[in-house]
Amino acid sequence: MERKDSFFDSLKKEIKAMRTISRVLFFLAVAFYYCMLPVTMKLASSRSMLILWGERIPYSAFTGVVSSLSNMVLVVLVVFFGKLGFLTSLVITAMALMNLTKGILVSHILLSLPGFCFMITTLISLIIIHRRNEQVKRMQDEKLILMKVEQEHLNKVFAETAQALASAIDAKDRYTHGHSTRVAEYSKEIAKRAGKSENEINDIYFAALLHDVGKIGVSEAIINKKGKLSDYEFDQVKKHTVLGWEILSNITSLPYLNIGAHYHHEKFD
Repeated sequence: MERKDSFFDSLKKEIKAMRTISRVLFFLAVAFYYCMLPVTMKLASSRSMLILWGERIPYSAFTGVVSSLSNMVLVVLVVFFGKLGFLTSLVITAMALMNLTKGILVSHILLSLPGFCFMITTLISLIIIHRRNEQVKRMQDEKLILMKVEQEHLNKVFAETAQALASAIDAKDRYTHGHSTRVAEYSKEIAKRAGKSENEINDIYFAALLHDVGKIGVSEAIINKKGKLSDYEFDQVKKHTVLGWEILSNITSLPYLNIGAHYHHEKFD
């Protein structure tokens, strides 16, 4: 139980750390956007010139570059921070549009018109990206549900098949009828009390349920013989562990099954 508790404690710490990092990155992205706003406004209104490779380039020419970087932050918020990122981007874009609209209609600053059109385009893009993300998320959720249902169905089929096989084995031996099911139930209870995980308990249960599958290859006359077995007959019975290992080795995705069949008569020491 101590190992199990320490695993979950470690997992909780990792999840908490990831959430903290996510919050930090979110606020850094928003802070970066608002830091770029005054830079954009200064460049847009600047009359200064930059000499680059012998050419005179106005600083205002870089306004579009800085605006694009700022709007990329909004896209990042929508893509990586879900609904919170989308709402934040929506509020930021709406505020920017209100300021630009005020500048055009009230102050008659027609130079704000390109910026207004750019923000409208950005707003539409953010809405499309968000809607697409929601569709993808919904499809993923539906796919996960279908996979879960299919997995539960496969688990049920496997459990029923294993139980039917164990019943067929036990029916062959009139002296130990129901033996495999009893061993499986005892093993399951021991695993629970030992603090094993749910997956480990299931593995142990099915390994115990099929541990005697090798008896299929032993003559029914030997298994149900009255009285003491001869040395030859006893050797044949002992082979059921090897036969079980060979049969269950074909189930490569569940290796614990053939291990249980092969070694269930070995002493722990």
